Amino acid sequence: MRKRWIGFAAALALAAALTGCGGGVSATTSAAAAAAPAATEAAAAGESAATEAAPAANEAAASQEPGAGETSSAEAAEKLELSGGAEAAPGGNAESVRTMPGAQAENGAAETLTAGPERIQMNVWEHPESVKSEKTEGAAADFCSTSLEFDAQTEARFPELYQALDVISQDDFNISDEVMKNVLGNAEELTEGSGTPHVTSEYITVRPGRTDVEIVSMLRTRTTDLGGAHDYWEHRGWTLRSETGEVLKLTDLVTDRQALPALIAKEMEKEYREPLSIIGGDNGDPAAYIDGVLKKYEEAGVDIWYLTPDGLVFNFGPYVLDLGFSEQVVLLKYADYPDLFQVSAPSYPLLYVVNTTGPDQQVSERGWYTGIRAGLYPDYEKYPKLAEALAGYNEDVKIRMSGYLKELQKDGEKVIGDAYFFEAQYITVDQIQMENEVLTFRETTALSGVEPERATETYQEYSFDMKTGEQLTGPKLTGAENAAGTAAEPAA
Repeated sequence: MRKRWIGFAAALALAAALTGCGGGVSATTSAAAAAAPAATEAAAAGESAATEAAPAANEAAASQEPGAGETSSAEAAEKLELSGGAEAAPGGNAESVRTMPGAQAENGAAETLTAGPERIQMNVWEHPESVKSEKTEGAAADFCSTSLEFDAQTEARFPELYQALDVISQDDFNISDEVMKNVLGNAEELTEGSGTPHVTSEYITVRPGRTDVEIVSMLRTRTTDLGGAHDYWEHRGWTLRSETGEVLKLTDLVTDRQALPALIAKEMEKEYREPLSIIGGDNGDPAAYIDGVLKKYEEAGVDIWYLTPDGLVFNFGPYVLDLGFSEQVVLLKYADYPDLFQVSAPSYPLLYVVNTTGPDQQVSERGWYTGIRAGLYPDYEKYPKLAEALAGYNEDVKIRMSGYLKELQKDGEKVIGDAYFFEAQYITVDQIQMENEVLTFRETTALSGVEPERATETYQEYSFDMKTGEQLTGPKLTGAENAAGTAAEPAA
C-alpha cells in the first residue's frame, strides 16, 4: 500500500462523504466584499502571529526614495533590459538550456523544448474532518489539514528535502487544536444567537508548483469561514532546494530583487488594462507601494510567492494591495524575463495529484471502513481540454468509490471473527508520464483488509491527448457526462 508521511491522520470523520477539503469554497471565486476582522483574529488564534499575520488591510506601505548608491525599482527593471520572447537561457545554466516558446529556428519552424530539470512527483493528501458540538445542538465545524507524499525512491534520493518538508508540514499544514476550538466555538455562538444551526470551517490546502530535482515549490492557502458574509483566505509559499532542503529567498532565485516591484506593476497593468495609480499611495507610485508590501512580508519571514513551471507567481490576498476583498495573482514568466532568473526553466507542465481521505464510518461494534481517492489537476490555462477530460476522470473515481464503499458497508455488518477491523478502499494514481503531448498514468485500486485473503490490488493504465483531451487508453469514464463545468482546479 502507499506509504504516507508528514502528519498523516489515521482516523478522520466527515459530515459529507468524499467531498474533499475545498468544500465548495474557492479562494479565487469568493465574492468580493469586506470580511469581518474577527475572521482573521480567530483563524490565527493558535498559530504564530509573527509568521502568519498579513500586513494591515488599510495601512499604506511606506515608499522610500532610494538612497545614495541605491537603484529604484523602475531603474532596476529597465537596467535588466527585459523583454518578452527572448531566447537567452535563464540563469546562464548551460546544462539546463531550453529554447523559449515562440523562438524560431533558422528555417522558420518553431524549435522544440530541450530537456529541463527532471520532474519528480509530489502528491498532496487532504485530510478532512468534521466536529459536532457537544454542548450546542446543530453547531459544527469542518476542517481540512494537508500532508505531502513522495515515492520511496524520491525520499531516499532527497533525504534533506524530506526532513525539511516534514517540519513545514507539521508546523504549517496542520490545524492546531486551539484554532479548531475557536472555529467550533464561533459556530456555537452563531447557533445560540440565531437559533439556526451553523457550520463554520477552516481549510488548509496546498498547491504544488515546481517539483523537480532542482527546486520544489508550493503554495499553501488557508481558507476560513466563521459564519460571516464571506470567507477569508491567506496565501503563503515555500520554495526549497531539492538537494539540500534549504528554503530559498527571492534573492536566491532572481538576479535583481529591486526590479520585481516594477515588473509586478507592469504585469498587473496588462491585466487591468489601465495604470495602477489606484494603489500608488499618496505619490501615485504603484511600484513603490508593491515594494513596501513585499518588504513587510520579507521582514515577517512569510513568502507570498512560489515558483511554477511557467515562472514566479505572486499571490496577493484580500486587502494586501488595498484593492478590496479579492486576490491579485501575478506571473513573471521565464520566457518573458529570461535575464531575471538565476534558476533554469523547466520543460514539464503543471500537473499534480490530490488524494482525499475519508470518511471513516463505523459499520458494526467492531468494524470501520474508509475510502481514499485521487484526483488529477493539470494547468487549466495551457490544457483546458485535458482539464475537462480529467474532471470526468475525477468524477468517475468518485462514482466508483461510492460503489466500493457500499459493498464494504455490507461486508462490514458481518463481524470478522472476534477482532476489531479497519478496512480501507484506495483508488490512487502513480507512475505519471507526460511525453509527446500525451499524459499516461497508472491507477491502483486496492482493498486493505484484516484478513490476507481479503486484500486485493489491481492496476489500470489511462492515457489522454493533452491538447485535445481525447482519452486514448483505459476504461470508458462513466462519470464524464456529470463533470461538465467542473474542470476548475481545487481551491488553492
